[in-house]
Amino acid sequence: MNLTLHRLVDYRTWLFGKLLIDDEFFCYTLENSSLRIPAGTYDVRLTVSARAARGELWTPDEQHRLPLVGVPGREGIRIHAGNTARDTIGCILVGYSKWNNGVGQSRLALSALVERLTAPATLTVTEGTSEDS
Repeated sequence: MNLTLHRLVDYRTWLFGKLLIDDEFFCYTLENSSLRIPAGTYDVRLTVSARAARGELWTPDEQHRLPLVGVPGREGIRIHAGNTARDTIGCILVGYSKWNNGVGQSRLALSALVERLTAPATLTVTEGTSEDS
């Protein structure tokens, strides 16, 4: 599976994007602007999250797994549920809807993503310039 995160709008503290799966729109993304991962291509695997196991992050997976993004020089970069930039510290939040400074229906989007991640995938992160890209 090929994931593409196309970043659209940077609002200084948070950053909207669109997540594509095999070149088709899947959901919106939200990141913390100052802690975002660099543009590039990364491996993504569904692995056990210690934070999810402790109940600090929500996961639809009974084994407490969340998508882990393999960013060189950084640890624990996950794709997970959340609504605002406060819910992420360098991770990628997913949601089916977006509003002023957040994403909504995040748990639904994460559930669908986890269900589709049956094998390792790649995530390509690109920078955009407008919300209509």
